[in-house]
Amino acid sequence: MSNNNNLKAVLLLEDGTILIGTAFGKIGTTTGEICFNTGMTGYQEVFTDPSYYGQVLIMNSVHTGNYGVTPVDVESDGVKVKGVIGRNLEEKFSRFMADDSLQSYFEKQHVVAINGLDTRALVAHVRTKGAMNCIISSETDDVEILKQQLAEVPSMNGLELASVVSTNESYTLGDENSDDRRDERSRGPCFDTRRGDGGRGDCGNAGAGANPQRRVRPQVDGLCLAADAATLHQARQHGRRDRQEET
Repeated sequence: MSNNNNLKAVLLLEDGTILIGTAFGKIGTTTGEICFNTGMTGYQEVFTDPSYYGQVLIMNSVHTGNYGVTPVDVESDGVKVKGVIGRNLEEKFSRFMADDSLQSYFEKQHVVAINGLDTRALVAHVRTKGAMNCIISSETDDVEILKQQLAEVPSMNGLELASVVSTNESYTLGDENSDDRRDERSRGPCFDTRRGDGGRGDCGNAGAGANPQRRVRPQVDGLCLAADAATLHQARQHGRRDRQEET
């Protein structure tokens, strides 16, 4: 585990705002659209959520990384954010289920982060000024160089990202012999929701949503598009009711 606590890092926003913090995770430079998350827990699920692809994420919670990381908490096959901004990004953790620190996890996943910023003030700034690109660097503090690099970053507006985060292969989770079968399509695999459904004896097929040449036509009772757990539960109840009416 590296210790980057004393290494300077720079955050530059598209509107010219400059903030200085310390390096965390991988040493390097990263760019993306700045956004924020206000959740108190579930940081690993957020980092691996395909909907955050291409964005630099502000963690509004004061402490991030304090309970480590574990493969159980991922929502896809890897980190999808381009960078992370935190107030207290923790190297030390306390959780019997955890098998690694956030620092080590970010290094392995090639995530550049900046630590020690007033994230609540930064969130207020973004809410006031609106979405914009930003750049984080822990390898150079030359603002003019960072401005040049930031100017070359395309706007997220209109970018086609579904094909980037969608699964390339269809796969099945749960009991394939279940009476409840659903085809779930979203911008990327949502492991946690599907693990839960499989644990109840249901069967979900994750389709290659944005890759028409890889699509299959599974034998399913319903089709769910980017559904959350509540929607899936409702769809399951409707499916059971419809089958009862048919019989």
